[in-house]
Amino acid sequence: MKQPFGMQGDEEEGTIELEDLRADQSEAWTRAFASLWKTAWLAVRCRLPYDSPQQVEDLVAALIGREVVPQIVDLTSGAFLEASSFSDVLNITAKIVRNRAIDEIRRRLGPQAPGADA
Repeated sequence: MKQPFGMQGDEEEGTIELEDLRADQSEAWTRAFASLWKTAWLAVRCRLPYDSPQQVEDLVAALIGREVVPQIVDLTSGAFLEASSFSDVLNITAKIVRNRAIDEIRRRLGPQAPGADA
């Protein structure tokens, strides 16, 4: 089975059940957070390699708190509706964070950025 983005070579401590995350169980979130953080960190760092570690951390923290966690817990909308495993969650997290890092690049470049709204 293909390893989720950012998890190659890592062994998770125990199995993280998606149902436990959706039930907002703190123990499951404690175990999941390290993997979510690493996945998001790597996705941002690939797109914003010249940002300081603090800038990357700030963006990762904001994205996990504002976009990832609420969408996992709230099953009424969002990208995580189709997730069936924690591996799916990590892959979707990587996609969301990569897209937001690209949005940040466009924001910094302003109107001259490729794909920027005119």
